Amino acid sequence: MTMNRDDLRRLLVELESQIEPLRAEHPDPEHFWPEFAERADAIRRQADPHDCDWAATWIEAMLAFHAMPGQSVEA
Repeated sequence: MTMNRDDLRRLLVELESQIEPLRAEHPDPEHFWPEFAERADAIRRQADPHDCDWAATWIEAMLAFHAMPGQSVEA
């Protein structure tokens, strides 16, 4: 079952709140990115196909805000 944007937004806000703790737990990008990608992918898999790009854009924006460039999140 796919989620609507309100439900996705809630999960994305939760994911964003996990960035800094995850970064502290995995300071090496080699360990951070797989963990983050797993969490982000789990959210995108639940998105309606029409919302996949929207969710990917949100994820890219949160990473930019937290100065986490260098890893693309594919839709």
